Amino acid sequence: ASTLLIGAVATPPSLAVTIADDDADNIVIPGRVMTYTITITNSGQTDATTTMAVAIPTGMGTPNNITYTSCGSPSSSYSASTLNFSSLSIAAAATCTVQFKVPINSPLNEGTTLIVSANVAQASQGGNDPAIVYADTLTIDATPVLTTTITENDADNTVYPDQDVTYTVTISNT
Repeated sequence: ASTLLIGAVATPPSLAVTIADDDADNIVIPGRVMTYTITITNSGQTDATTTMAVAIPTGMGTPNNITYTSCGSPSSSYSASTLNFSSLSIAAAATCTVQFKVPINSPLNEGTTLIVSANVAQASQGGNDPAIVYADTLTIDATPVLTTTITENDADNTVYPDQDVTYTVTISNT
């Protein structure tokens, strides 16, 4: 026996967005490459097609190594500190995952904060307009790590009057 529903309408897309980075303590050093993962979940009964704008703050470089999982065949572009995605397709009751890497510029001042945000638009099929989501605030640790070494050219460590001894002092910032 089968049931025929007359006039039943599938619910429109219902999108929920999260963003995460790969740094547990949110303290980062200049030059580090961050990995961001954005998930868009469609809990509706209708497939969704949407766009997304990711704000990359001053102090971070150009995003790269962009990958998609279960997002259809989207495209991306980067301009004026915004990483734009178009044609993100999320099936009903499914999740689309976008991942990218972005370097932290060097040098940056101690205590500089960086926040990446993602703004997913309402699906072209209707439904909700998700709120902008923000990744954890990253704080720059630009404290130098200095090491010093001192060497001299007196092999027997015995110094005589009028003997020239050359000292070499090396300071490294790692």
